[in-house]
Amino acid sequence: MIRTAEELAALAAQVNNETEPVGRYYKLLADIDLSAYGAGYNGGLDWTLIGDYRDNAFKGHFDGNEKTIAGLYIDGTSGEEPRIADCLPILCKAR
Repeated sequence: MIRTAEELAALAAQVNNETEPVGRYYKLLADIDLSAYGAGYNGGLDWTLIGDYRDNAFKGHFDGNEKTIAGLYIDGTSGEEPRIADCLPILCKAR
């Protein structure tokens, strides 16, 4: 269950470190505002992406639960395409 930006960042860390269990179910329980994680966040490298479609894709289930993730800042200086997640196409869509 994900309620905060910190919990969303923790999910990204688990997926990116390949410690996220395959098939785990996640549900967004609150709207999340990422505006506090702007240009200076992550050493200016943008929001940490959840997974990588090339090597370690998200392999769980994510229910957006009709909630939103707003205020995302990505300027592309990290060299990545602007997105919050790789291989997580329903991140915030209502189910």
